[in-house]
Amino acid sequence: MPDEKRCTICLCVLPLAAFHKHPKTRDRRSPRCAKCSCVYARQYDLANRDKVRARAKAYQVRTRERRLDRNLRINYGITREDYLALEDSQFGRCAICDGTPIADKRMTHLKVDHDHHTGVVRGLLCGYCNVAIGIFDDSQEILIRAARYLAAPPAQRTDCQSDLRAAVGR
Repeated sequence: MPDEKRCTICLCVLPLAAFHKHPKTRDRRSPRCAKCSCVYARQYDLANRDKVRARAKAYQVRTRERRLDRNLRINYGITREDYLALEDSQFGRCAICDGTPIADKRMTHLKVDHDHHTGVVRGLLCGYCNVAIGIFDDSQEILIRAARYLAAPPAQRTDCQSDLRAAVGR
């Protein structure tokens, strides 16, 4: 078996390693070199944009459940059944704000919240609450201070509010 092959597009003689594997050819290598294959694939994608997008969308729909299962197993160590049981125990609502994916069109599903230090799953949250907890660095102390701030902002505790209004001219 020769160690080189001629590309049918650019006509260059290249080592076999420069050709993708192809099970249906005699030498088990593509007739085009890898570089020409990439150019051909790009041209095909541009010429058949709708067809390529439809195929990609169908693939996403077809493999959605499998990808979700894999994500849960690898990232959180739980199964889809564990996720669904947790979702049922929370009545399909965010554990913090009580929001539901159905009520908020931007939220497709509840996110798994876990302790970043131990990896233990704590519950399911909407995307907003999950991000907020991450921004507060999972710190109870910071969240308590934030709650105190919302209950009594510094501008209301002092006479700053009237000074601010006077400065703005309201």
